[in-house]
Amino acid sequence: MAITAFPFDTQDTSESDYSRLMGEAVDDGIVGSQGSTGFQVSAGSGMTVVAAAGTATLRGFMGFSTITEGPVTVANGDASYLRIDLAILRLDRANNNMIFTVKQGTASATPAPPTLTQTDTGIHEIALARLDIPAGAGAMQAGYITDLRQFLGSTTGTWTTAGRPANPRKGKLGLNVTRGMWEYHNGSQWVDLIPSTVTNATKWNNYGLIVQAPQPTPQPNTIWIQPI
Repeated sequence: MAITAFPFDTQDTSESDYSRLMGEAVDDGIVGSQGSTGFQVSAGSGMTVVAAAGTATLRGFMGFSTITEGPVTVANGDASYLRIDLAILRLDRANNNMIFTVKQGTASATPAPPTLTQTDTGIHEIALARLDIPAGAGAMQAGYITDLRQFLGSTTGTWTTAGRPANPRKGKLGLNVTRGMWEYHNGSQWVDLIPSTVTNATKWNNYGLIVQAPQPTPQPNTIWIQPI
């Protein structure tokens, strides 16, 4: 069977083909520098949230708004328990749109945020903010909102600890601005690119490390780091 390839001259390229290509070339995230206001979520009047004007990419599709999006209504707080909602951008291929909305969680003694839907051909969502809705809440407060936006980089990303990519590929690299550290995902967890501290006998590529002021006795396959 022939390999399907595109785009070529005189060949139509479908929406799904375009998304398949650009979704690999461009990460999901907000267009702008870390900390800029693009699609930043804030409290609206009553029990609502709004998102600032901005530009974002989701699975190869670009969406932008030149005005504040919303307000979007958030359900009142549960009578007894905390609930965690997510303010999101949702790409909906069936309806040919991208919208700002809120995905509601379940109130519980041990609440968890709702799961994002991220498919290659249907709905694809990214989180903008976490909304911690306390019991009895009837008006949105700034303190309920935690920014989770991810920002696009040229070949890497930038994020906060709370806003790390939800489903990173192994080797995803970025600057964690909360910790001030470069980190990467090893397939199961986030790991510092360069550890902030090392201990004697730590192994790097089978080389032992010794960190101390006086020069140690030379040993095979050992690196000595002298603190200043």
